[in-house]
Amino acid sequence: MMMTSHIHQSRYRVTLPGGRKVDIRTQEGVHACLKESAFCKDYVSTTLQDAIQIRQKAELDQEDKNCLTQAYTLMHFLSLNADTNTNILLEGIRESDIHVWYNDIAIDEIKKLSTKPSWVLTGILDIFEESVLNPCTTLACHAVPVAIALEGEFFQVLANFIRARQGGSSLPAPMICTQINSIIFWSLSVATTRFDPCWSKEKYFDTLESSGMLEQFLRVVTVPQFPESDTLMSNVLDTLASCRDLLSKKFKKGTPCGDTLRAIADGKDGSKTERPVIMQRLRGLVGLVDMMKPMDDTVLKSQQCGHCGKSGTSKEFQLSLLLCSRCRLTRYCSKECQRADWKEHKKTCVPATSKPGDQKPPASN
Repeated sequence: MMMTSHIHQSRYRVTLPGGRKVDIRTQEGVHACLKESAFCKDYVSTTLQDAIQIRQKAELDQEDKNCLTQAYTLMHFLSLNADTNTNILLEGIRESDIHVWYNDIAIDEIKKLSTKPSWVLTGILDIFEESVLNPCTTLACHAVPVAIALEGEFFQVLANFIRARQGGSSLPAPMICTQINSIIFWSLSVATTRFDPCWSKEKYFDTLESSGMLEQFLRVVTVPQFPESDTLMSNVLDTLASCRDLLSKKFKKGTPCGDTLRAIADGKDGSKTERPVIMQRLRGLVGLVDMMKPMDDTVLKSQQCGHCGKSGTSKEFQLSLLLCSRCRLTRYCSKECQRADWKEHKKTCVPATSKPGDQKPPASN
Protein backbone atom coordinates (compact mmCIF):
# COMPACT_ATOMS: atom_id res chain seq x y z
CA MET A 1 0.00 0.00 0.00
CA MET A 2 1.35 3.42 -0.99
CA MET A 3 2.24 5.84 1.80
CA THR A 4 0.59 9.24 1.75
CA SER A 5 2.73 12.26 2.57
CA HIS A 6 1.54 15.67 3.77
CA ILE A 7 2.43 17.17 0.38
CA HIS A 8 -0.72 15.61 -1.08
CA GLN A 9 -2.86 17.84 1.14
CA SER A 10 -1.70 21.01 -0.57
CA ARG A 11 0.99 21.75 -3.11
CA TYR A 12 2.58 24.57 -1.14
CA ARG A 13 1.45 24.19 2.48
CA VAL A 14 2.95 21.74 4.95
CA THR A 15 1.45 20.89 8.33
CA LEU A 16 4.19 20.67 10.97
CA PRO A 17 4.02 18.72 14.24
CA GLY A 18 1.72 20.66 16.53
CA GLY A 19 -0.58 21.72 13.70
CA ARG A 20 1.27 24.78 12.40
CA LYS A 21 0.89 25.24 8.64
CA VAL A 22 3.78 26.76 6.69
CA ASP A 23 4.11 27.87 3.08
CA ILE A 24 7.18 26.35 1.41
CA ARG A 25 7.18 29.11 -1.20
CA THR A 26 8.69 31.37 1.49
CA GLN A 27 12.08 31.18 3.16
CA GLU A 28 10.43 31.44 6.57
CA GLY A 29 8.19 28.45 5.81
CA VAL A 30 11.03 26.35 4.45
CA HIS A 31 13.34 27.08 7.38
CA ALA A 32 10.56 26.22 9.83
CA CYS A 33 10.03 22.94 8.01
CA LEU A 34 13.75 22.08 7.80
CA LYS A 35 14.27 22.81 11.50
CA GLU A 36 11.70 20.15 12.33
CA SER A 37 14.51 17.85 11.32
CA ALA A 38 13.13 14.35 12.01
CA PHE A 39 9.68 15.24 10.66
CA CYS A 40 11.04 16.88 7.50
CA LYS A 41 13.44 14.04 6.73
CA ASP A 42 10.66 11.45 7.00
CA TYR A 43 8.33 13.71 5.07
CA VAL A 44 10.78 14.07 2.14
CA SER A 45 11.59 10.35 2.16
CA THR A 46 7.91 9.42 2.05
CA THR A 47 7.21 11.89 -0.75
CA LEU A 48 10.09 10.62 -2.89
CA GLN A 49 9.13 6.98 -2.36
CA ASP A 50 5.55 7.81 -3.36
CA ALA A 51 6.90 9.41 -6.53
CA ILE A 52 9.04 6.38 -7.36
CA GLN A 53 6.06 4.05 -7.02
CA ILE A 54 3.88 6.25 -9.20
CA ARG A 55 6.53 6.45 -11.91
CA GLN A 56 6.57 2.66 -12.19
CA LYS A 57 3.10 2.71 -13.74
CA ALA A 58 2.89 2.05 -17.46
CA GLU A 59 0.62 5.05 -17.92
CA LEU A 60 0.01 8.05 -15.68
CA ASP A 61 -3.41 9.59 -15.17
CA GLN A 62 -3.90 13.22 -14.17
CA GLU A 63 -3.95 12.41 -10.45
CA ASP A 64 -0.60 10.62 -10.81
CA LYS A 65 0.85 13.63 -12.61
CA ASN A 66 -0.45 15.94 -9.89
CA CYS A 67 1.21 13.83 -7.19
CA LEU A 68 4.52 13.82 -9.06
CA THR A 69 4.32 17.57 -9.64
CA GLN A 70 3.76 18.06 -5.91
CA ALA A 71 6.82 15.94 -5.13
CA TYR A 72 8.95 17.91 -7.59
CA THR A 73 7.55 21.14 -6.15
CA LEU A 74 8.59 20.09 -2.64
CA MET A 75 12.21 19.47 -3.69
CA HIS A 76 12.23 22.67 -5.72
CA PHE A 77 11.05 25.01 -2.98
CA LEU A 78 13.02 23.38 -0.16
CA SER A 79 16.25 23.88 -2.12
CA LEU A 80 15.21 27.28 -3.52
CA ASN A 81 14.44 28.83 -0.13
CA ALA A 82 17.02 27.09 2.07
CA ASP A 83 19.92 29.37 2.97
CA THR A 84 22.78 28.45 0.60
CA ASN A 85 25.43 29.81 3.00
CA THR A 86 24.65 27.16 5.62
CA ASN A 87 23.93 23.44 5.64
CA ILE A 88 20.34 23.93 6.76
CA LEU A 89 19.10 21.97 3.73
CA LEU A 90 20.72 18.84 5.16
CA GLU A 91 18.96 19.38 8.48
CA GLY A 92 15.71 18.45 6.77
CA ILE A 93 16.78 16.20 3.86
CA ARG A 94 18.87 13.07 4.20
CA GLU A 95 21.88 12.88 1.90
CA SER A 96 20.63 9.45 0.84
CA ASP A 97 17.40 11.07 -0.37
CA ILE A 98 19.36 13.52 -2.52
CA HIS A 99 20.90 10.44 -4.15
CA VAL A 100 17.39 9.06 -4.58
CA TRP A 101 16.27 12.30 -6.23
CA TYR A 102 19.06 12.25 -8.82
CA ASN A 103 19.49 8.52 -9.42
CA ASP A 104 15.94 7.19 -9.10
CA ILE A 105 13.89 10.13 -10.30
CA ALA A 106 15.62 12.98 -12.17
CA ILE A 107 18.10 10.95 -14.21
CA ASP A 108 15.54 8.31 -15.10
CA GLU A 109 12.97 10.94 -16.09
CA ILE A 110 15.44 12.90 -18.24
CA LYS A 111 16.44 9.69 -20.01
CA LYS A 112 12.79 9.05 -20.84
CA LEU A 113 12.25 12.61 -22.05
CA SER A 114 15.29 12.29 -24.34
CA THR A 115 13.50 9.62 -26.38
CA LYS A 116 10.12 11.35 -26.67
CA PRO A 117 9.33 12.25 -30.30
CA SER A 118 7.93 15.63 -29.23
CA TRP A 119 11.24 16.54 -27.55
CA VAL A 120 13.37 15.30 -30.43
CA LEU A 121 11.32 17.27 -32.97
CA THR A 122 10.56 20.50 -31.09
CA GLY A 123 12.86 20.86 -28.07
CA ILE A 124 9.82 21.84 -26.02
CA LEU A 125 8.51 20.25 -22.81
CA ASP A 126 5.04 20.65 -21.36
CA ILE A 127 4.61 22.06 -17.85
CA PHE A 128 4.54 18.63 -16.22
CA GLU A 129 7.62 17.39 -18.09
CA GLU A 130 9.54 20.57 -17.37
CA SER A 131 8.81 20.39 -13.64
CA VAL A 132 11.46 17.70 -13.10
CA LEU A 133 14.16 20.19 -14.15
CA ASN A 134 13.14 22.82 -11.59
CA PRO A 135 14.61 21.02 -8.53
CA CYS A 136 17.76 20.21 -10.52
CA THR A 137 18.26 23.95 -11.02
CA THR A 138 17.73 24.97 -7.41
CA LEU A 139 19.65 22.01 -5.93
CA ALA A 140 22.64 23.26 -7.96
CA CYS A 141 22.96 26.08 -5.40
CA HIS A 142 23.90 23.63 -2.62
CA ALA A 143 27.21 21.82 -2.11
CA VAL A 144 26.11 18.25 -1.37
CA PRO A 145 23.66 17.99 -4.30
CA VAL A 146 26.25 19.46 -6.68
CA ALA A 147 28.85 16.92 -5.51
CA ILE A 148 26.37 14.09 -6.06
CA ALA A 149 25.50 15.39 -9.53
CA LEU A 150 29.14 15.81 -10.59
CA GLU A 151 30.27 12.46 -9.24
CA GLY A 152 27.32 10.56 -10.75
CA GLU A 153 25.92 10.42 -14.27
CA PHE A 154 23.61 13.42 -14.06
CA PHE A 155 25.63 15.66 -16.39
CA GLN A 156 26.21 12.86 -18.88
CA VAL A 157 22.46 12.24 -19.03
CA LEU A 158 21.80 15.99 -19.34
CA ALA A 159 24.28 16.17 -22.24
CA ASN A 160 22.54 13.29 -24.02
CA PHE A 161 19.21 15.03 -23.43
CA ILE A 162 20.45 18.07 -25.35
CA ARG A 163 22.15 15.94 -28.01
CA ALA A 164 18.89 14.06 -28.64
CA ARG A 165 17.36 17.11 -30.30
CA GLN A 166 17.17 16.18 -33.99
CA GLY A 167 20.28 14.04 -33.65
CA GLY A 168 22.22 16.96 -32.21
CA SER A 169 21.52 19.39 -35.06
CA SER A 170 18.97 21.49 -33.14
CA LEU A 171 18.73 23.00 -29.69
CA PRO A 172 16.24 23.06 -26.80
CA ALA A 173 13.72 25.87 -26.42
CA PRO A 174 15.02 29.04 -24.67
CA MET A 175 13.36 28.25 -21.32
CA ILE A 176 15.02 24.83 -21.16
CA CYS A 177 18.37 26.37 -22.13
CA THR A 178 17.94 28.88 -19.30
CA GLN A 179 17.49 26.05 -16.78
CA ILE A 180 20.49 24.16 -18.13
CA ASN A 181 22.70 27.26 -18.08
CA SER A 182 21.59 28.03 -14.52
CA ILE A 183 22.66 24.54 -13.45
CA ILE A 184 26.10 25.16 -14.98
CA PHE A 185 26.50 28.64 -13.48
CA TRP A 186 25.53 27.65 -9.94
CA SER A 187 27.30 24.30 -9.89
CA LEU A 188 30.54 26.00 -11.04
CA SER A 189 30.20 28.61 -8.29
CA VAL A 190 29.41 26.03 -5.61
CA ALA A 191 32.12 23.53 -6.62
CA THR A 192 34.85 26.18 -6.65
CA THR A 193 33.83 28.10 -3.52
CA ARG A 194 31.85 25.86 -1.16
CA PHE A 195 33.17 22.33 -1.61
CA ASP A 196 35.41 21.05 1.18
CA PRO A 197 38.03 21.03 -0.19
CA CYS A 198 37.07 23.39 -3.01
CA TRP A 199 37.48 22.10 -6.54
CA SER A 200 39.71 24.03 -8.92
CA LYS A 201 37.93 25.56 -11.89
CA GLU A 202 40.02 23.26 -14.10
CA LYS A 203 38.72 20.17 -12.28
CA TYR A 204 35.14 21.37 -12.66
CA PHE A 205 35.39 21.98 -16.40
CA ASP A 206 37.39 18.79 -16.92
CA THR A 207 34.57 16.84 -15.24
CA LEU A 208 32.02 18.52 -17.51
CA GLU A 209 34.14 17.75 -20.55
CA SER A 210 34.44 14.08 -19.61
CA SER A 211 30.65 13.82 -19.34
CA GLY A 212 30.09 15.51 -22.71
CA MET A 213 28.28 18.37 -20.99
CA LEU A 214 30.89 21.06 -21.69
CA GLU A 215 30.49 20.57 -25.44
CA GLN A 216 26.71 20.81 -25.14
CA PHE A 217 26.97 23.86 -22.87
CA LEU A 218 28.85 25.68 -25.62
CA ARG A 219 25.82 25.05 -27.84
CA VAL A 220 22.98 25.92 -25.47
CA VAL A 221 24.71 29.09 -24.25
CA THR A 222 24.24 30.55 -27.76
CA VAL A 223 20.44 30.52 -27.43
CA PRO A 224 19.13 34.04 -26.61
CA GLN A 225 17.62 34.19 -23.13
CA PHE A 226 16.74 36.87 -20.57
CA PRO A 227 19.15 39.88 -20.59
CA GLU A 228 20.69 39.18 -17.17
CA SER A 229 21.78 35.78 -18.45
CA ASP A 230 24.37 37.42 -20.71
CA THR A 231 26.31 38.57 -17.66
CA LEU A 232 26.07 35.22 -15.86
CA MET A 233 27.10 33.18 -18.89
CA SER A 234 29.89 35.62 -19.76
CA ASN A 235 31.29 34.98 -16.28
CA VAL A 236 31.25 31.23 -16.92
CA LEU A 237 32.97 31.63 -20.28
CA ASP A 238 35.56 34.03 -18.83
CA THR A 239 36.31 31.47 -16.12
CA LEU A 240 36.68 28.80 -18.80
CA ALA A 241 39.03 31.10 -20.75
CA SER A 242 41.31 31.31 -17.71
CA CYS A 243 41.83 27.52 -17.75
CA ARG A 244 44.68 27.68 -20.25
CA ASP A 245 45.99 24.15 -19.78
CA LEU A 246 42.53 22.63 -20.21
CA LEU A 247 41.89 24.74 -23.31
CA SER A 248 45.17 23.68 -24.91
CA LYS A 249 44.31 19.99 -24.42
CA LYS A 250 40.53 19.79 -24.74
CA PHE A 251 39.79 22.54 -27.28
CA LYS A 252 42.28 21.92 -30.06
CA LYS A 253 41.03 20.87 -33.48
CA GLY A 254 39.86 17.26 -33.59
CA THR A 255 38.41 17.30 -30.06
CA PRO A 256 34.63 17.41 -29.38
CA CYS A 257 34.80 20.79 -27.63
CA GLY A 258 37.30 22.25 -30.10
CA ASP A 259 35.35 21.24 -33.19
CA THR A 260 32.02 22.34 -31.71
CA LEU A 261 33.44 25.72 -30.67
CA ARG A 262 34.78 26.36 -34.17
CA ALA A 263 31.52 25.24 -35.78
CA ILE A 264 29.64 27.73 -33.58
CA ALA A 265 32.09 30.53 -34.42
CA ASP A 266 31.65 29.76 -38.13
CA GLY A 267 27.86 29.81 -37.86
CA LYS A 268 27.52 26.06 -38.52
CA ASP A 269 26.23 25.18 -35.06
CA GLY A 270 24.49 26.91 -32.18
CA SER A 271 21.47 29.18 -32.25
CA LYS A 272 20.32 30.54 -35.59
CA THR A 273 19.41 33.77 -33.77
CA GLU A 274 22.75 35.18 -32.72
CA ARG A 275 23.45 36.20 -29.13
CA PRO A 276 26.11 38.94 -29.69
CA VAL A 277 27.63 39.20 -26.22
CA ILE A 278 28.08 35.45 -25.92
CA MET A 279 29.28 34.99 -29.51
CA GLN A 280 32.01 37.55 -28.86
CA ARG A 281 33.19 35.45 -25.92
CA LEU A 282 33.06 32.20 -27.91
CA ARG A 283 34.99 33.66 -30.86
CA GLY A 284 37.49 35.01 -28.37
CA LEU A 285 37.94 31.46 -27.05
CA VAL A 286 38.75 30.28 -30.58
CA GLY A 287 41.43 32.95 -30.89
CA LEU A 288 42.81 32.10 -27.47
CA VAL A 289 43.08 28.41 -28.32
CA ASP A 290 44.69 29.16 -31.67
CA MET A 291 47.24 31.33 -29.91
CA MET A 292 48.26 28.27 -27.89
CA LYS A 293 49.51 26.35 -30.90
CA PRO A 294 53.14 25.17 -30.58
CA MET A 295 55.45 28.17 -30.95
CA ASP A 296 59.08 28.13 -32.05
CA ASP A 297 61.75 30.19 -30.30
CA THR A 298 61.54 33.02 -32.86
CA VAL A 299 57.85 33.54 -32.13
CA LEU A 300 58.38 33.22 -28.41
CA LYS A 301 61.05 35.92 -28.37
CA SER A 302 58.88 38.32 -30.36
CA GLN A 303 56.06 38.38 -27.80
CA GLN A 304 56.29 40.66 -24.80
CA CYS A 305 54.17 42.91 -22.61
CA GLY A 306 52.94 45.90 -24.60
CA HIS A 307 53.39 48.22 -21.59
CA CYS A 308 56.34 47.27 -19.41
CA GLY A 309 58.22 45.27 -22.02
CA LYS A 310 58.52 42.19 -19.85
CA SER A 311 59.34 39.15 -22.00
CA GLY A 312 60.30 35.54 -21.73
CA THR A 313 60.88 32.60 -24.00
CA SER A 314 59.14 29.96 -21.90
CA LYS A 315 55.85 28.62 -23.19
CA GLU A 316 54.37 29.15 -19.73
CA PHE A 317 55.14 32.88 -19.87
CA GLN A 318 53.77 33.27 -23.37
CA LEU A 319 50.52 31.50 -22.45
CA SER A 320 50.13 33.76 -19.40
CA LEU A 321 50.09 36.92 -21.52
CA LEU A 322 46.68 38.59 -21.85
CA LEU A 323 45.62 39.30 -25.42
CA CYS A 324 43.73 42.55 -26.04
CA SER A 325 40.19 41.37 -26.72
CA ARG A 326 39.58 44.15 -29.26
CA CYS A 327 42.55 44.34 -31.64
CA ARG A 328 43.74 40.81 -30.78
CA LEU A 329 47.33 41.91 -31.40
CA THR A 330 48.84 43.49 -28.29
CA ARG A 331 49.65 41.38 -25.24
CA TYR A 332 50.11 42.28 -21.58
CA CYS A 333 51.65 40.54 -18.60
CA SER A 334 48.88 41.77 -16.26
CA LYS A 335 45.56 43.61 -16.20
CA GLU A 336 47.34 46.48 -14.47
CA CYS A 337 49.68 46.90 -17.44
CA GLN A 338 46.74 46.74 -19.84
CA ARG A 339 44.91 49.50 -17.98
CA ALA A 340 48.04 51.65 -17.71
CA ASP A 341 48.73 51.34 -21.45
CA TRP A 342 45.20 52.11 -22.61
CA LYS A 343 45.81 55.87 -23.02
CA GLU A 344 48.43 55.15 -25.67
CA HIS A 345 47.13 51.84 -26.96
CA LYS A 346 43.66 53.23 -27.77
CA LYS A 347 45.23 55.37 -30.50
CA THR A 348 45.99 52.23 -32.50
CA CYS A 349 43.55 49.68 -31.00
CA VAL A 350 41.17 48.93 -33.84
CA PRO A 351 38.66 46.14 -33.14
CA ALA A 352 39.53 43.12 -35.24
CA THR A 353 36.00 42.99 -36.70
CA SER A 354 35.46 46.76 -36.99
CA LYS A 355 36.61 49.65 -39.14
CA PRO A 356 39.35 52.08 -37.99
CA GLY A 357 37.94 54.81 -35.77
CA ASP A 358 35.52 52.54 -33.92
CA GLN A 359 37.54 52.63 -30.72
CA LYS A 360 36.29 52.00 -27.20
CA PRO A 361 37.99 50.72 -24.03
CA PRO A 362 38.41 46.92 -24.28
CA ALA A 363 36.38 44.56 -22.16
CA SER A 364 38.33 42.70 -19.51
CA ASN A 365 40.18 39.71 -20.90
